[in-house]
Amino acid sequence: MLRAPGSGARYSAPVPDIVALKRGQALVFEVKLRNKPRSIYIEETKYLGVKEYAENAGARAYLAVKIKGEQDFRVVPWYRAERVELRNGVWYVFYKEKLDRAISLSQLLKEISGEQD
Repeated sequence: MLRAPGSGARYSAPVPDIVALKRGQALVFEVKLRNKPRSIYIEETKYLGVKEYAENAGARAYLAVKIKGEQDFRVVPWYRAERVELRNGVWYVFYKEKLDRAISLSQLLKEISGEQD
């Protein structure tokens, strides 16, 4: 696993927060922390940069959200974001409803490993 903390940092190209390899599969995660479940907005440049990074690496991209008080991360596939144009630019939104239906990080890792519940 490789962690590339970038909150507030300025890189020449956006990169995901975490790059992980498991059983020959590459995964990239953009990580967000929240006090309560709510929609998450990602700037267009960041969204497209993470998408491109994942495509170039042959990886699957995810948003991983840690909600205060919950034990596990909620995980949503990157492609589930919806593009919206707002007054302050173009954003990609992971709506709260998608976060409410997200699987846990533990479940994702079990699926990748081929483990059964």
